[in-house]
Amino acid sequence: MSYFKPGQNITVHESINGCQNRKVILTYNSVKTKIPARIGLCVKNMSTFGQLQGMGPGMVGGGGIGMALNHYNETLCCVTKTSGSDIIQGARNLVAQHHVCVFKEYLNRIGFQEEFTVKIVHNDTFPAHCGLGSTSGIALGVLFGLNACFGNPFSKEQIRFMLACNYVEESRENKDCISFGYETTMTATGSIYGGIYVIDDQNLAAISNNQVFDDCFVYIFKPSDQQFVEIFDDEEAKLLAEGGETDKQEDEFAKKNKIFNQVLIPELQKGANCDLKIIGDSVYDLQMSGGKKVEICKQASGRQLYQFLSKIKSEFSDAVIYGMSSIGPATAILCKKPKSGDFDEQKKNILSLANQLCFELQFASEVNKTGYIQEIVKMPKLVHVFGKPFAGKSYLCKKAASSSDKILHFNAGAVLREFISSNPSSEAASLIQSTMSSGVVSDTNDFFSVFLLQQLFQLICDHSPDVILLDGFPRTVDQLNVITAKFSINIENALHISASEHTRAQRAALREPRGVEPDLNKRGVLDESEKMKEFYAEKAETVVNENDAVLRLF
Repeated sequence: MSYFKPGQNITVHESINGCQNRKVILTYNSVKTKIPARIGLCVKNMSTFGQLQGMGPGMVGGGGIGMALNHYNETLCCVTKTSGSDIIQGARNLVAQHHVCVFKEYLNRIGFQEEFTVKIVHNDTFPAHCGLGSTSGIALGVLFGLNACFGNPFSKEQIRFMLACNYVEESRENKDCISFGYETTMTATGSIYGGIYVIDDQNLAAISNNQVFDDCFVYIFKPSDQQFVEIFDDEEAKLLAEGGETDKQEDEFAKKNKIFNQVLIPELQKGANCDLKIIGDSVYDLQMSGGKKVEICKQASGRQLYQFLSKIKSEFSDAVIYGMSSIGPATAILCKKPKSGDFDEQKKNILSLANQLCFELQFASEVNKTGYIQEIVKMPKLVHVFGKPFAGKSYLCKKAASSSDKILHFNAGAVLREFISSNPSSEAASLIQSTMSSGVVSDTNDFFSVFLLQQLFQLICDHSPDVILLDGFPRTVDQLNVITAKFSINIENALHISASEHTRAQRAALREPRGVEPDLNKRGVLDESEKMKEFYAEKAETVVNENDAVLRLF
C-alpha cells in the first residue's frame, strides 16, 4: 500500500470534459451539509476493485447494495475570495484537506483560476471504520458543500465520480499521510438518492428506490467493545483481496450475479410496488456468500452475528432486511411497523436478543429518502472585545450573551481550560498550560490561532449565531495579523473595555484563583491593549467599565 500527502495523486474524471466554459461564481460564503450514514449490505464483486477504466490508480469498483439512514455527519464550508491558509477542524482532517485540494483542482480544470480560502468544520457523529460511511461522509460534506458555495458547477453524479477517483483513508502507520481506499460509491449514492440502491460493479451505474419505507425503522447494532475489530489500512486490503478471490470463483460469481441481476434490480425497479421481503431474503442469502462471508468471519463476533441474523429471520416477522455492513461491524435490522403499531415493544424484543449475543444498539433511525441536506449559513458578526486584565471583558460579554440566544460569548480562556481538563496528557494541553501560566503567547506555527479558530467555527456550525463576542482572542497584535491577513477572518467591530487601575486591582483581589496564572502586574506588562487600539484605529470603540457598563452591539 502506497502513502502520500493530501493534495497529491489527484485524478480528474472524464465526466467533466466539456465543462471548461461553465460559469463559476462564488454564490454563497457559508454552507452546511448533512451527509446521511449508510449501510453497505453487500459488495457485488470484490474482484473488480481497482479494475475499472478511467478511475485513476485507486481501488474503485465492487458495486453492491446499500441503504441510506437518517443519521448524519455535518460539515460547514466557508469560502472567502482571498489568498490565505485553509483551516480544517474535525477528527479526520487529512481526508477533508485532500478533498479540498481535489475540488480546487477540478475548478482549475474547468477554467476557474481565482484564489480563495476555505474553512471547514466537520462533525463525525459515528465511529470511524465501523461500516457506516464516515470517511466518505466527511469527503462528501466537503465536496457538496464547496460545490454549493460556487453555485453547483458540478452535477451530483460528477461529485460522485469525483470522490470515486480520489477516495482516500488515513494511514495508521504514517500519521501525516493518506492512501487510496476501497470505494464502491456506496455513501455517495445514498447521499444523492436516499432509500435502498444497487450499484453496478463494472461502471458504478446506480438505481434506487425510496418509495417503500414510510412504515419502517432501522436498528443499527455493533458488537460489544471486547469483540469490536477495527479493520482498515493493510488489514482491509488483505481482507478485500481474499474476498475478491472468493468472488471470482465460478459458483459464487454466478450466484451473486443472479441475485443482483434477476432479483434485486428488477424488484427495486417496481417503485412503490417493491416487496422489501424479497429484497431482504436476497440480502440474507448474500450474507452467506463469497466475499461477504469472508468479511463476517474476520470479525471476532462473526459466529454470534450469524446466530443473530438467523434468529432475527426465524423469530421476528416484522424484520425484512438484515445484514452486516461492508467490512463491518455495524449491523442493520430494518423492520416494518408491527401490526400492534408498538415500535417500543418491537425494539425491546430485538434489544433483548441482541444483548444475549453481546450486541449493543448504536442508534435507531428511519430510512433516508431524500439524500443529503444543505442550508445556507449566514456568517455571524465578529466583535473583538479587548482590554487590560480585570477590566471586566468576560463579565460584560456574558451579560450581553444572556440577553439573546443569537449572541454568543467566545471565552478563549474558558475554551483553553476546558481542553486542558479534557485532554490532560496531550502535548497540546501541555503547551496551553505552560502558556497560560507564563502569560506569554508564543504562537509557534500559529498553533493558538488555528486551535481557537477551529473552536470558533465549531461554535458557528453548532449554533448559527448572529453575533459572536471574541473575548481573550486574538490576544496579541501578531495574532490579529495572522487571523485577519493569513486566515482572512473579518472582525467587523472592536470594543476596548477600559477601567481604572484601582478598579482592576479590586476585581483582581476578589476573583477566585484559576490555577497557575500570572499576577496582575505581570499580566499588565504583557498586555497589548494599546497596540490593538492602534491596530484598529477608529474602528475600536472604548467602553468605560467602572460601574456595570453595557455593551452596545447594534
